[in-house]
Amino acid sequence: MGRENNAHLNRESYYDIAESVWDDYKNLGYQYKGMIFRNSISSLFYSDKRKVRIIDELEKMIYHLLEHVKMIKKFRNFAIKKNSHRIN
Repeated sequence: MGRENNAHLNRESYYDIAESVWDDYKNLGYQYKGMIFRNSISSLFYSDKRKVRIIDELEKMIYHLLEHVKMIKKFRNFAIKKNSHRIN
């Protein structure tokens, strides 16, 4: 009767929206996606196309690991909501 697709279960709750409307996060950290190795290794590595492809694949893996560490931090910290994207 209107709830067959369970859309009411996937929608963000109005309470969560109202609770976080006034949040003002200042220090969310460094945006490191795509820049992990570019800022830490010599630019000479980026002169060879083969090395660039290998470095890019390694960087994707490192970025994936860092994002999962953030997820572990969220689940271990009881003061942070589990659906929060504002953690560094």
